[in-house]
Amino acid sequence: GYLDYERCSACTLVFMNPAMPADLVERGFTGDDELLMEYFRIIMKYKSGLPEKPDPETDTKLGDIYRLKHSGRLLDVGCSVGDFLRRAKFFYDVEGVEVNPHTAIVAEQHFKVHKKVLSSLNLGKDYDIVTLHQILYGVPEPVELLRDIHKILRDDGILYINTPNADSHAVRLFQGKANHLYGYTTQNVFNHRSLSKL
Repeated sequence: GYLDYERCSACTLVFMNPAMPADLVERGFTGDDELLMEYFRIIMKYKSGLPEKPDPETDTKLGDIYRLKHSGRLLDVGCSVGDFLRRAKFFYDVEGVEVNPHTAIVAEQHFKVHKKVLSSLNLGKDYDIVTLHQILYGVPEPVELLRDIHKILRDDGILYINTPNADSHAVRLFQGKANHLYGYTTQNVFNHRSLSKL
């Protein structure tokens, strides 16, 4: 009825121990994790429209990327319903990767979406930007994911990672009841130090 997390004394990563089998985690992201599916149902209901062109310098999801690259080919890994793709499409040539069939069907109404894990796709080293928005915590083998990204990211490319912070005030205050320590799809919660080591 509960999951255990530990903090590595060397790199400070917070990780599920014992970890769930990788196939169970994958099934969770494709629809078996009821808590995750409830979240997906909420965002599918409210994120179906296309927004107006955002200001890329002040937009919370585009600002950091736009400061470094104003154009190029962008791949959003774990694009869900395509919320970030809807913003980025005004400035970049966008595609997504999404393994959840329920959210992928929403995103593919407007964008090219690869519906397999990145390692099983035969993509070339053609991307200027690869983004991971709130997905790294659910990846059982994050090093392998970064290796797969390295294969498709151009030498002058940008990898943008947005992930929960194990040292955040919310985690300190709520500890095991923090919203990013729920459901069996949360494998790892990074902080600045552990993310830098990764």
